[in-house]
Amino acid sequence: MNWVPFEFVCLGSISALPEVVFSDNNKIFVWYIPKGILPIDVNEIERWLVDVPQGNHWFLSERNLTSQSKLLLSKYDNIQFWDSPLFSSWIGKAVLNGDIESIITTKTDTQTTHNYSHSFLNQDVETIFLRPIVDLDSWLDNRGWATVNTIPIVLECKLWSIFGSLVGPSGETEPNNWQIIEDPWSKSTGEFSKDEVLEIYPNLRALKSSNPWFTNEKLLENLKPLLDKRRIQKGSEPSPKVKSMLLEWWRADLDTISMSSNILLIPGWNLQFEGGAEQVLHGRNGKLYELN
Repeated sequence: MNWVPFEFVCLGSISALPEVVFSDNNKIFVWYIPKGILPIDVNEIERWLVDVPQGNHWFLSERNLTSQSKLLLSKYDNIQFWDSPLFSSWIGKAVLNGDIESIITTKTDTQTTHNYSHSFLNQDVETIFLRPIVDLDSWLDNRGWATVNTIPIVLECKLWSIFGSLVGPSGETEPNNWQIIEDPWSKSTGEFSKDEVLEIYPNLRALKSSNPWFTNEKLLENLKPLLDKRRIQKGSEPSPKVKSMLLEWWRADLDTISMSSNILLIPGWNLQFEGGAEQVLHGRNGKLYELN
């Protein structure tokens, strides 16, 4: 294309992109600006504007703008400029939320997805990936950290599958099974829900906590309140006139349980601050942890 100037590389055009809003529906030209020593000055922008094709323009740049360049581009409602931190944050959030799947695999058959999941950590057991709860943009804005560079990662945890018996108040027993998460980052255990699982997940750097896994004694101590259940006492269903009901405890018999674990991955972000400091943002509880 004879209108491509300098280091402004045109990657092609797209018809629309939800996160990039323009005032009209013209096609969007996608531009890439590679790394450079100096920021983009106003002269480079002006030279690009001379030969630019008609339409909307989305810049993905590894170079920053000078203040004059920012002022010049702000006058054009058909130009959007994304620097490297903004673009990487958008990619990371979209990947973790499952919005971007085409970059993970071009095949959709079950076997391909299954093999990809296993190759992630070179494990021979199933790996489970949970959806994030934290909204990264809001979390950063609330702390005045919108300019902090963020890199999506995953935090390694365990998913325990537990089989055993529940003992009722009268000594009756029944078989039961549970699935419990062990999170060494927060030093906690919690219940697991299949509704929070991403079936296809991205190939991201996995981090292990510096905290050790629970000992058997500590794990059982944490599990006990999660395994016990309260149930409605038989014959105590509320009548139309009485709304209260009696509850009774069914206790897990720890002597009967058997346990096995799989890898479970929790989404997160590596936050890189000015001066070189780095921390890990937990994608489920919104807390910061030191990078190992």
